[in-house]
Amino acid sequence: MTIEDTLDNFGEWAHGGDIGGVVAEWAAAGFDANDVAAWLDARCVYAEAALELQAAGLTPNDAMRKWDAPVGGYTDTVAYIYCNGDCTIEQAQAAVADDDDAYALCAAFRSIAESMVAEFKQGREVN
Repeated sequence: MTIEDTLDNFGEWAHGGDIGGVVAEWAAAGFDANDVAAWLDARCVYAEAALELQAAGLTPNDAMRKWDAPVGGYTDTVAYIYCNGDCTIEQAQAAVADDDDAYALCAAFRSIAESMVAEFKQGREVN
């Protein structure tokens, strides 16, 4: 599959009617068709924005996390909000880091709960 095929599959929102120009932008940025598909899945439609997010340490998977935009009062992906200019790169990084912290906290609570259940099943007193 080519970048052109990928853009065509995603539709006009991904290329704004200028498939050739947008193919050139993604290719010049060093992205292949699979990369473009991953960034478009995250709702990042600009190659330059994808490069900036990538340089800031975000992957397409990070950037597809849902988030409340700091400006505009809407919820969408981190990538989409960044592409719209409704957050800074630092805010995008923080949004992903916040999610990582929340995930780690949930995992810790789950581990504690599983240990308590195991102790209870063994008939030991749970502290």
